[in-house]
Amino acid sequence: MTREAYRWLGIGFLVAALFVLGFKLFGNDATAGSKKEAAPETKTAAQTKEQADWKKKYEDLLAETETAKLEKEDKAEEETKKETSKKDESSKKDDKKETDSIEISIGSGEPASDVAKKLKDNGMISDAEYFTEFLRNNGYEKFIRNGTYTIKKSMNLDDIAKTITGQQ
Repeated sequence: MTREAYRWLGIGFLVAALFVLGFKLFGNDATAGSKKEAAPETKTAAQTKEQADWKKKYEDLLAETETAKLEKEDKAEEETKKETSKKDESSKKDDKKETDSIEISIGSGEPASDVAKKLKDNGMISDAEYFTEFLRNNGYEKFIRNGTYTIKKSMNLDDIAKTITGQQ
């Protein structure tokens, strides 16, 4: 065969392939195939609508559950805040009771500087060194007695000194 014959043979195959393709796409089989596909689409549309209904119901139920959970958490949080505020109020009252007066124990031979430090730690005086100097300058330092004393916040330095020396 010649070269020209091979060309015409190739063109023939190409035309035949195009003809088969055209018949497949636009022929009777294509119409029947589209009808077969149309029926499942209708069924799929019905299923999709049903799925959408169930999905909506599920989302509504989920939203109700979340809302109930949030309300429950809010109530618990409010109760916790109430309890905390009650505890804070009671602790403030206890703090006031504690800071209004204290009991201080003084051991035998305990120096005035240690007594002053105890009073400062309990908030009865503002400066331990100043109180120690006050006791020294006013002659109270040598007369501090061992024992347990109740010191009130309203007492001034002289009253505290007289209390721990037993002069009051």
